[in-house]
This record gives sequence, C-alpha cells and structure tokens, in this order.
Amino acid sequence: MKKMGIQALRLTAALALALAAVWLVLRMEPSAPPQPEVQAASRTLVTGGELLYDGEALAGADASLTGGQIDTLPDTPDDKPEESPDTPPADASDKGGLDDIQNIIDGGGGSGGQLPGRDTGGETGGQPGQPEEGDAWFTTSIVDGDRVTAAAYPFTIRHLKPEAQVLGLSVAVNGAVTDYAANTAAGTLTLTGGVNTVTVTAQYRTADRTVKASRTYTLYFLDGQWLLIVQRASDHASLRGLAVTERTLTFSAVAVQGDMQQPVQTVRVNGSTVTGSGDLYTAQLRAGDNEITVEAGGSIGLTETYTVTYTAPSFRIDTAFSDGQTRTITGDTPNGGTETVTVEGGSESARVWVSVEGVTGLEKLEELRLDGRRLSPGADGGYAVTLNARAPVTLTLYYTDSDGASREYSYILRFRRTDSGETLLPPTISAQIEADGTTMGLTDGLVLKNPAVLLLVEGRSGKGEQLYSNNFTVTVNGTAIPAPTAQTGSLFGYDTYLRYEGANTITVTAVDNEGVSASRTWTVYYEAGEITVTISVEATTVGLGMLVPATAVTVPGGTSALAILEEALAQYGYTAALDRGEYLSAICGPGICTGYSIDPELKELIVADGMDAQGVGYDPTPASEDRLGEFDFYRWSGWMFSVNGSYPGISMTSYAPQDGAVLRLRFTLAMGKDIGAYDGSGGAYGESSGNYYREW
Repeated sequence: MKKMGIQALRLTAALALALAAVWLVLRMEPSAPPQPEVQAASRTLVTGGELLYDGEALAGADASLTGGQIDTLPDTPDDKPEESPDTPPADASDKGGLDDIQNIIDGGGGSGGQLPGRDTGGETGGQPGQPEEGDAWFTTSIVDGDRVTAAAYPFTIRHLKPEAQVLGLSVAVNGAVTDYAANTAAGTLTLTGGVNTVTVTAQYRTADRTVKASRTYTLYFLDGQWLLIVQRASDHASLRGLAVTERTLTFSAVAVQGDMQQPVQTVRVNGSTVTGSGDLYTAQLRAGDNEITVEAGGSIGLTETYTVTYTAPSFRIDTAFSDGQTRTITGDTPNGGTETVTVEGGSESARVWVSVEGVTGLEKLEELRLDGRRLSPGADGGYAVTLNARAPVTLTLYYTDSDGASREYSYILRFRRTDSGETLLPPTISAQIEADGTTMGLTDGLVLKNPAVLLLVEGRSGKGEQLYSNNFTVTVNGTAIPAPTAQTGSLFGYDTYLRYEGANTITVTAVDNEGVSASRTWTVYYEAGEITVTISVEATTVGLGMLVPATAVTVPGGTSALAILEEALAQYGYTAALDRGEYLSAICGPGICTGYSIDPELKELIVADGMDAQGVGYDPTPASEDRLGEFDFYRWSGWMFSVNGSYPGISMTSYAPQDGAVLRLRFTLAMGKDIGAYDGSGGAYGESSGNYYREW
C-alpha cells in the first residue's frame, strides 16, 4: 500500500483516520498457514474503527492492563510507519474495509463497534475451581447482545499483554469453529437469523506458562422474523446459559421484528409468574439452575426457556421476610448468635422464606422454630409466623453448615404496624392503689406513708376488648416491674416500691392486639416517717387463744410485716422460724402447744373435705410441744396473715403495711378454710370450693 498524499488527508479528519485504519487492517484468511515469524507488532495491531469509536475508554483500559504502553495512530501522515512485509494487502473486497469503519463512525457500533465501558475482553478459563477472574487478555469490537440487520458482522481484536506471545486464534459461531493466523487483527462473522452464540478463543505463551483465554458473546440477527430477546439489564448479556453469583437478577424481555418491538406476554421464573415494569423483570434466584420461560403470545407465538445458574460465592442461608427484608447467615456467623429484626406490616400475620446455598453439599436447613414451636412450610415454601405487637418473638434456624456441623441462629422479631387504612383508637388505662386492704384511685399528688404499695392496673383496647398482663408495661421511676403478682378479674396487681422521698413517677403503657399503644403517668409522693400498726398472733383453731394479743407497734415507714411480727413475738417470749429466710414456717416457744384442743366439729369438716391427707383423722397431734407451724396436726396447716381483714397472699417479707394497718397472724388447719382465707384463684383444693361456714 502506497503512502497517501497530503491533499487526500485534508478531506476530513475522520476520513484520514479511517484510511489510516485501513492501512493497518490485515486481511483475515480462514485456515491460512501461520506466518514464518510472529513479530511483537502483530500482538498489538488495532483497527482505526476501534480507536475512532472508543479511543478514550480503550486508552484508559490499555493503560491499566499494559502498564501504560498504549498504541495509537500517528498524529500526521509523515509519522506513519512502513508496512510490514508480512501484512497482506487490503483490497476493495475485504469485509473489514473502509465501508465498515465508516459505519462504525456513523452508527456508533451498529455493525460491530465496541460500546464504551462494555466488557469485551477475554478471560482465562484457568483450572477448575481456580479461575483468573478479571484477567483480560484481549478486547474485541463485538458487542454482547448486539442487534444487527445484516448477516455480515465485522469485528476487530486487540491483544492486551505485550509480553505474551500469541500462539493462535479461533472464532466459533453457533458451534462452527474457524481458525485464524495468530497475527489476525480483523475479520467478519457470518450470522444466521435469530440468536447467534460467538466464542472468541486465543492462546498465549508467557515466560512461565501457556494460557487459553476466551470470551462468549450473543448476537441477534434480525432477519425479518419475530425474535425473542432476553438479556441481563446490566450488560445486555443473554440469559441463555448465563452463570451468575448474585441472587437478584434483573433482565429485559421483548419480541423484536426489524424495527418493531413488542412486549412479551408472560414471564415465569421456576414456574412462578413474574410481573415486570415495562420490559424489565426482577427475579430472586435459587441456588443452582433456574428456569426462566418467556412467552410472546398472539400472532407472534414464541416461547423460549433459559437456564440461569446461580452459584453463591460462599455458604449462606438467606431468610426473607414478607416485608421485603432479607437476613443472611454465612460460615462466619457465630453459632447460637442472635439478631433483632423489626418486621413491618398491617397485620401480625407474616411469612418467612429460607433458602440455603452451599459449597460442599452438606449444607441444609434442619428446622425452623418460633418460640420453641416447630414450623412447617406452606405450599409456597414459606413459613407462617405470628408476630406480637406487645412483645418480641424468637425465630430460630437449626441448620447444618459446610463442615456438616449442627448449628443454630436466632432472629428476635419485633413487630411494627404500618398504616392499614383503618382508624384505630388508642387503649384506655385506669389504675388504683391498694394500701393495707384499702383501694383508692391513683391520682396525681397522692401522698403515701409507706413506700411499698400494690398498683392495680386495668385497660381496654380502642375496640373495647379487655387487656391482659402481656399488654401492659409498668415502670416506677423509670424501672420496669417485670410482671404482676396478683389478678382480680380484669385488675392486675404490681408490687410497687417508691424509693424516693418526695415525688415518684408511675407510668403504665398499654399496647393492644392491633399494636396501638397509649401511656399514662402519675406523680405520687412518699412521706418518710414512723407508722403505727396493730398486730396480733392467734392460735384459736387449736384452742390456744391469742399468743400475742392485739398490740400497737410504732416502726419506721416501709418496715416489713415480718419485722413487725418478730418484734411483737419477742415481747411475749416467742421467736419466728423462717424457711429460706423469708417464709414463716413456725412460731417457737417453750410449751407453746401445751393444752391444745381442736373443736370436734372442725375435725369433722376437715375429714369430710379431704384435707386429712395424713390419715390422722380425729386424733391429730403437733410434731413438738415447743413449736407450732406447718404440717402440725394436719397436712394443710400453717400460718397466714391478713391486713385490714384481707389476705394479701404474699409473704410477710414482701409486704410493708401503711400507717394504721391492722395485722392478724392466724394459724390454720385447712389452708385458710377455717379462718376465712380461702381464695379459689390460687387453685381448688379439698372437696369443698369455699370457706367453712364459720371461723374458729
């Protein structure tokens, strides 16, 4: 090829560059014998079309991949190098000639031009399990996913590693392989109508190894027939045989005929229909092969099925919640760990889906439990989970990891209600204070002489439904009271202690079954000082009368009933025997049981009631003359105390009376039935379901 004159080069800058490219293009000759010697220049040849279209992008890529050695066209005709004697001359019939380069300039790659930023490089296959990912050895002008209207598809190839010797080059179109000379830089593919799979393979020799690098493209030849085009959205790669490492796949699906484009009718992923937005569809893939079927109905009548293989980069278990959240367990997740998840929705009924992706084949989900209850999957593979607006629930996954070891991991699920469109009224809350058997309304400014009181809480939902203990949260001065200690009807009793002299705050929060909450706060005052209570110790049921007659005792406010009792007993020569340091098991004193007697009528009632479990019948005796306590005479005997005529049902250690309270400690032979202390809320016992007809 002779040098061109200056006059011709001045026609246009584009024409000059195009002609320069033509000068560089080598005519591709299929099955041509290799050149006697492969020069370094043969590994870096580039066509003008490639540079004209993507000069800046390619230069950047070359700079990173070749250490800054970038081949460019000469700036002026005078800088143009002499032709290599090994380069065959180009003629007008060359399919990679001037016309094609001009098409690239005018059409932006419509006949094979490389799009900016598109991955067109060849990567090594490496050894099984050891790919050299991202190591590009060549780049081509072939555009993956390109749509063309001509069977002839020109392309160029550029090798990116100057230190590597090119040993060979082959191109397969729909499985038909054509071999080319190592120094080939350009050529033309012949496409068939519809989908074409093109694989470019190059062999290289470096100082220490031989490498085979390849790259596969999908090209669409629109030959006038309807054609389904289904491509990954990110890079237009065909879904046919696609392998991915990301679980979420977004792809486009359209039917094309020439310049016409129609949306498809149905898209199914693993048998489930997927709804798209325009021509875009998003699928959540499962581990392994995923079947994606696309149908274009009506007069088009095309159906294609694609297999996309999803391989997780490592072992993982994904738990997807019905509100769209996903949590992941990997091999690094600690065994027995926990994680808090807030699940949103308009209902406490939710679903979760669990998918396991492994690398060894040992990985599997053993079972799912909600608060210890085993769950079973539904028809859709999801697990039904009932959340709780008032308290979290625990979802535990039991699974086998990549090493075959049994592991578990828990999600603490909290529920946050979203607007369902229904106007929901907040719950109503009322509270009372019980002090020494006297109940009074809880009001701001209430003054109490004793820091220990019983808080009685009651509530209704906005729909009028009764609320229960699990609906309430009670705090005193910011400290939560874990649970109620008593219940009477709809009232729940919380042992409350006012630890500050002066102002104390009591807050009650209620959350109903719809997740709607309300709170009320009261300020009450504790005035420290001395209180006076009246206490007596009575053993009338066994004929011993008043061990301690009604006695007024003055003590500091907040003193426990047990401490008051011990002081009173000491004045009369008795001591209290305690079980575990808090439960009054007996009162001891020399000859305390001397002279005991039980009314025969009371004995008859006890035997008839079945409270004579020890079989002593009508002749019961104490275990000791110096001790009167539990299990003496009958199995159900022991000491019980009342405050202002009511039995609180708690230990004397836990109770601190208010000023003016009247305490009576009484010995019972029938667990309170003989002294008016029977309360069925604690469970039925004996043959009768109430107190005896009188007190002894």
